[in-house]
Amino acid sequence: MPSTLTRKTALLGSALALASAGALAPAGAAPASADAPAASAVRGKCGGNVPANPVRWSYGKGSCALLGRPGAWHGFRWTATDGYAALQIMTYNTRGQAYWVKCGSGGGVCQVPIGNHAFTPRFRGWDALRFAHIWISY
Repeated sequence: MPSTLTRKTALLGSALALASAGALAPAGAAPASADAPAASAVRGKCGGNVPANPVRWSYGKGSCALLGRPGAWHGFRWTATDGYAALQIMTYNTRGQAYWVKCGSGGGVCQVPIGNHAFTPRFRGWDALRFAHIWISY
């Protein structure tokens, strides 16, 4: 039988993992603050989020798939907790090879060519100075 300290450590580790995945809040819960920077980004039905840190790229995946057609483009609205946070979105060229589209830093709208492909968008975020968080809707 595990000790109380071992169980508490395991429980704390599980809670931290769930919190970082965003799974601790109830499904219909309102944002913690009406002024939260994510409020404008989470209006769409589909989205994702990425922690951004100054050490290396952090990766995330969208909640819905996209279905393209020849010449199709798709818009991604995003906000960040820091103006230095940068976002890139993975898409595919006409030969089916994946590449990253640079969306800039601080937030905004990023138009990405999706072409005649069906895929779930992948995101990566990075911040030059400090830890930040990026929210994406599409």
